[in-house]
Amino acid sequence: MTGDGAGGGVQVASLRSFAETAVNWSAARGLLPPWQRPEHHPIFANFAPTPASGLSIDTDYLGVMTQSHMLPPHWVSPVFSDQPPPPRFDEEYFEWIDILESVSEARGTFTMLEVGAGYARWAVRGWAAACRRGLDVRLGIVEADPQHMVWAKSHLAFNKVPAADAMFFEVAVGTTRGRTVFVVDMPPDRPGNNPKDWYGQALAWDNPLESDKPQRMYYGKPLLELPDQWGGVEVEIVPLEEVLRPFDVVDLADFDIQGVEGKVIEASVDILTRKVRRLHIGTHSREIDASLPRVLGAAGWRCLRAYPCLRWNRTEFGWIEFNDGVQTWINPRLAGESSVDR
Repeated sequence: MTGDGAGGGVQVASLRSFAETAVNWSAARGLLPPWQRPEHHPIFANFAPTPASGLSIDTDYLGVMTQSHMLPPHWVSPVFSDQPPPPRFDEEYFEWIDILESVSEARGTFTMLEVGAGYARWAVRGWAAACRRGLDVRLGIVEADPQHMVWAKSHLAFNKVPAADAMFFEVAVGTTRGRTVFVVDMPPDRPGNNPKDWYGQALAWDNPLESDKPQRMYYGKPLLELPDQWGGVEVEIVPLEEVLRPFDVVDLADFDIQGVEGKVIEASVDILTRKVRRLHIGTHSREIDASLPRVLGAAGWRCLRAYPCLRWNRTEFGWIEFNDGVQTWINPRLAGESSVDR
């Protein structure tokens, strides 16, 4: 019985894998319905684009400008002649929806936390959308890579975000306070081994004291030699509760933390439930795709959408290829709460 059951499980998994491979192959070639051009989400109608003809710098739908030295090719905004078009139908389209809906639902003040911020492109988009509605803005920007944190501050200043509107946390979030190594350097000769092209740095080495310190520096910090010629910098880890402490209520918490989102959210679900109205989570494994619904569902959160990573998914906007997965969760306890006087 046990052996037969195990064999049956392997067969089911194999069939699922075959079916997913077939779907991915067909979707990538446009062979699956629907075939008509999708309409954009109605939330974009509430945030009309600003004419920006003649600008030579990358400009997105909300008029946020990005300097070329920090912009990888896969994040370049669509080309336009007189005004920016809505964003492309890709995995990031749902992040746009979450930002614009969160801003639309905010009252008085829009508060956003971006965890794993890179150069804080989503936080600045949240600020730009909130300014359209005349809201006050509070931003929390969490980023462990020292170069990306410099760029985040530059990106805010370049787009004229007032310094008083943002708090910066140059830390990694984890389940407990401590120190670890943040991987920032690939082995030699690997393509994309620079801060502009690689925004997928992650916590992967638990004991920095076992690593040697070479003679070169990484943007002001010693670069530690890691196994297989990877390199990292020592960073501070803080629980998410410490980052949330300055904020009473957060309209949107946006997570892109490269594989630790499951552990961090499970360890922080109580404080998230007390303080956060909406979560946008980029997922980085099928195990995390499966674990978040168990954790957040048990805490009373409502899932608005969940698309697994590393596959094509059918969405309301057609078939879209997902590298990172996407999950959006609404906190019913705070969904109707006004943000006035935060």
